[in-house]
Amino acid sequence: MPGDTDKTCVILKRQVVISASLTLGTCELEEKNKIVYLGSHDGSGGQSSPWKDASFQLKCPLGYGYGAMHSLATGAYDLSGGYQSHAGVRNKPVTLQINPLNPPIAAVPGTMDLDAIPGRATGYGIQLAWGDSTTQSEPPAKPVNFNTRMKASELNSNFYQADHSGRLPGNRALPVGADSTIALSARYVRIQGATVSAGQANGKIEVLASYE
Repeated sequence: MPGDTDKTCVILKRQVVISASLTLGTCELEEKNKIVYLGSHDGSGGQSSPWKDASFQLKCPLGYGYGAMHSLATGAYDLSGGYQSHAGVRNKPVTLQINPLNPPIAAVPGTMDLDAIPGRATGYGIQLAWGDSTTQSEPPAKPVNFNTRMKASELNSNFYQADHSGRLPGNRALPVGADSTIALSARYVRIQGATVSAGQANGKIEVLASYE
């Protein structure tokens, strides 16, 4: 927006998810608080701003106890430890969810309102879409569906998903050394019918990712 001196941004913020079971791991962002600078944008013509890269990387813990040995006595007086077997509790596939900290704008998929601060811009929102910022279509093919879980494997094929037999991935979210980047793009988008005015145009989201 005019007069915005390149301080407009979307903040990707980590939030710890408390699970009902300690055997379910909770993922983190590699970069705990990520700032994406959308830059200044002249909104007088009503056009959207260029897409900017808002991608992030996930770091997920190993599954709790998977592959460990446990013993089971074969009788009340069995002192030998009985037979042993591997623990088979597996992590489920990683899912993630984007929560906007500003109200969503239903008329434009994947779009949230700007921060309600003095001197804020009007007439535009911040739109988020899955995928590389250099290959986005108009409108975007995969706008973010806020507050809704989806499998990380749908966005990055390196992440494990259940196989054809229904078994779950095991103790890792993805192979050792594999790229865990989730491609995300952000831009300013015009909200039809709203008055356009210059000012600060910021927004914040939370990225929640865990084994589900």
